[in-house]
Amino acid sequence: MDENQGNPEKPIVKGTELTMTIPIGNNGIVLQTMEDMYRFSNYVVKSGLAPKSFQTPEQIMIAIQSGAELRMPPMRSLQSFCVVNGAARLWGDAPLALVRQSGLLEWIKESVTGEGDQMVATCETKRKGEPNLVKTTFSVGDAKKAHLWGKTGTWTTHPNRMLKYKARAFNLRDNFPDCFGGTTIAEEFYGIEDKPKQNENGTAAGNEGLRKILTGRKQVESEVTDTPVTTNQEQPTPSQTPPPAKKKAARKKADKPKPTDEKDEKTQAEFEKQTKALAESEAELDMATDKYTCLSCNRGFGMLTPTNLCPHCFSKKVKATTEPPETQPEIAHKYTCMLCSREFGKPTEDGGCPHCPSKDISETAKLPENWSK
Repeated sequence: MDENQGNPEKPIVKGTELTMTIPIGNNGIVLQTMEDMYRFSNYVVKSGLAPKSFQTPEQIMIAIQSGAELRMPPMRSLQSFCVVNGAARLWGDAPLALVRQSGLLEWIKESVTGEGDQMVATCETKRKGEPNLVKTTFSVGDAKKAHLWGKTGTWTTHPNRMLKYKARAFNLRDNFPDCFGGTTIAEEFYGIEDKPKQNENGTAAGNEGLRKILTGRKQVESEVTDTPVTTNQEQPTPSQTPPPAKKKAARKKADKPKPTDEKDEKTQAEFEKQTKALAESEAELDMATDKYTCLSCNRGFGMLTPTNLCPHCFSKKVKATTEPPETQPEIAHKYTCMLCSREFGKPTEDGGCPHCPSKDISETAKLPENWSK
């Protein structure tokens, strides 16, 4: 008697890679563990013979598991499933094969009658132990309603056969649902497009919808035009049309920064200070021409915050798009903060750093005589 009989199979060491052999039975390989299934799935991918619906080891594992629950061997599972609308479904002759193997089918009759647009496929099945048969039809009219008739592919080259498959799929699902264990048949879903979910306002949901919304907003904000829009609808009178300055004021109010969820008291105090300063200078922000552009949020505005930041996102990365009314001579950074090591051109009113509360600053260069504080 072999000493190793009944013992777990020993691993085979090849270099630094530790592998286990996969048992072979009378009907081919026997997948006993998840590792076996994953290794086999990798072999299928590397062979280049994987079905079009399954191109990764993980997808092949799902197909194998779906077939295993219906007592199918691995390769038969891969040939019997396809992906329709994001789900693995039985297709082709696999549903009828499962019904025949179950022993519940007494007889089946299939036919296609008529010509042209009058063609009708009929499928009749009789289940053992049941007194009545089940009859299902699928016509050219049904195919047209599902936008299948004339579709490029088998609906053009083999329309009779596709009508028959449609009628058969509905019949087998109605008469033998227990043979499929909840698995659906692909032919049932041909013509049912996998459309993205819609929100209540008609826009696409999820990441794709969010991407479209953000792209649309960016285009609207980047396009500046004075060309009037003409439509068939009645145009409002000049008294009903708000002036451009008021429109921009409304946009500025809507774009006011909101407080974050951080509990840092210093951050909250800075936020309230800048929000208050922004509200006080709102009349100046309503100017028709943007004099600055933020390089972080891509927005234009007419006036910086008291600390020379963007009033929308408080970024320091801003540039002047047009000359302000009262220009100051351009200078380099003239002061350096000893606490935060930042350079700046003008200290605060109390002689401190505009970036932090420190008043320990060092003058690195003299200001020009015409510089007004």
